[in-house]
Amino acid sequence: MKLSPTELNRVRELRTSMMIDAALGHHKNFKTASKEYASLAVRDFDTVKKLPAQKISVPLFSKAGMNMLYVRICELFRIKTPDEKLLRKMGKEELTKRKLNLQG
Repeated sequence: MKLSPTELNRVRELRTSMMIDAALGHHKNFKTASKEYASLAVRDFDTVKKLPAQKISVPLFSKAGMNMLYVRICELFRIKTPDEKLLRKMGKEELTKRKLNLQG
Protein backbone atom coordinates (compact mmCIF):
# COMPACT_ATOMS: atom_id res chain seq x y z
CA MET A 1 0.00 0.00 0.00
CA LYS A 2 1.40 3.37 -0.99
CA LEU A 3 1.74 6.16 1.54
CA SER A 4 0.18 9.52 0.82
CA PRO A 5 2.40 12.66 0.74
CA THR A 6 1.15 13.67 4.19
CA GLU A 7 2.08 10.25 5.55
CA LEU A 8 5.55 10.52 3.98
CA ASN A 9 5.99 13.87 5.69
CA ARG A 10 4.90 12.26 8.94
CA VAL A 11 7.55 9.54 8.44
CA ARG A 12 10.21 12.23 8.00
CA GLU A 13 8.98 14.01 11.13
CA LEU A 14 9.05 10.77 13.11
CA ARG A 15 12.62 10.03 12.04
CA THR A 16 13.70 13.49 13.16
CA SER A 17 11.74 13.16 16.39
CA MET A 18 13.37 9.81 17.15
CA MET A 19 16.84 11.28 16.63
CA ILE A 20 16.16 14.35 18.79
CA ASP A 21 14.43 12.36 21.55
CA ALA A 22 17.36 9.93 21.69
CA ALA A 23 19.83 12.81 22.01
CA LEU A 24 17.74 14.41 24.76
CA GLY A 25 17.18 11.12 26.58
CA HIS A 26 13.38 11.12 26.28
CA HIS A 27 12.76 7.40 26.07
CA LYS A 28 8.97 7.64 26.30
CA ASN A 29 8.75 10.01 23.31
CA PHE A 30 11.31 7.91 21.40
CA LYS A 31 9.25 4.79 22.02
CA THR A 32 6.02 6.44 20.83
CA ALA A 33 7.68 7.78 17.67
CA SER A 34 9.32 4.43 17.02
CA LYS A 35 6.02 2.57 17.20
CA GLU A 36 4.26 4.99 14.87
CA TYR A 37 7.21 5.00 12.45
CA ALA A 38 7.21 1.19 12.30
CA SER A 39 3.48 1.03 11.57
CA LEU A 40 3.87 3.50 8.66
CA ALA A 41 7.11 2.02 7.34
CA VAL A 42 5.72 -1.52 7.16
CA ARG A 43 2.90 -0.32 4.92
CA ASP A 44 5.29 0.96 2.22
CA PHE A 45 8.80 -0.30 2.99
CA ASP A 46 10.26 0.38 -0.48
CA THR A 47 9.39 4.08 -0.42
CA VAL A 48 10.48 4.59 3.19
CA LYS A 49 13.88 2.96 2.65
CA LYS A 50 14.58 5.41 -0.22
CA LEU A 51 14.11 8.43 2.06
CA PRO A 52 17.45 9.97 3.08
CA ALA A 53 18.62 8.90 6.51
CA GLN A 54 19.57 11.50 9.08
CA LYS A 55 22.77 11.00 10.99
CA ILE A 56 24.06 12.51 14.17
CA SER A 57 27.43 11.89 15.73
CA VAL A 58 28.17 12.86 19.30
CA PRO A 59 30.97 11.81 21.65
CA LEU A 60 29.90 8.92 23.89
CA PHE A 61 30.99 10.57 27.12
CA SER A 62 29.06 13.78 26.55
CA LYS A 63 25.63 14.50 27.98
CA ALA A 64 23.93 13.78 24.62
CA GLY A 65 26.01 10.61 24.20
CA MET A 66 24.99 9.32 27.61
CA ASN A 67 21.35 10.16 26.89
CA MET A 68 21.53 8.22 23.62
CA LEU A 69 23.14 5.29 25.41
CA TYR A 70 20.34 5.35 28.02
CA VAL A 71 17.66 5.27 25.30
CA ARG A 72 19.41 2.41 23.45
CA ILE A 73 19.72 0.33 26.62
CA CYS A 74 16.03 0.90 27.41
CA GLU A 75 15.19 -0.14 23.83
CA LEU A 76 17.10 -3.41 24.23
CA PHE A 77 14.80 -4.55 27.01
CA ARG A 78 11.51 -3.17 25.66
CA ILE A 79 8.94 -5.57 24.21
CA LYS A 80 8.57 -4.67 20.54
CA THR A 81 5.26 -4.41 18.67
CA PRO A 82 4.53 -6.80 15.78
CA ASP A 83 5.09 -3.95 13.28
CA GLU A 84 8.51 -3.21 14.78
CA LYS A 85 9.46 -6.88 14.57
CA LEU A 86 8.28 -7.06 10.96
CA LEU A 87 10.17 -3.88 10.02
CA ARG A 88 13.36 -5.28 11.51
CA LYS A 89 12.86 -8.54 9.61
CA MET A 90 12.25 -6.66 6.34
CA GLY A 91 15.41 -4.62 6.91
CA LYS A 92 17.49 -7.75 7.50
CA GLU A 93 16.10 -9.36 4.34
CA GLU A 94 16.93 -6.23 2.32
CA LEU A 95 20.48 -6.21 3.68
CA THR A 96 20.89 -9.90 2.80
CA LYS A 97 19.64 -9.25 -0.75
CA ARG A 98 22.16 -6.42 -1.18
CA LYS A 99 25.02 -8.60 0.08
CA LEU A 100 24.06 -11.45 -2.26
CA ASN A 101 23.83 -9.08 -5.24
CA LEU A 102 27.29 -7.71 -4.49
CA GLN A 103 28.81 -11.18 -4.23
CA GLY A 104 26.92 -12.67 -7.20
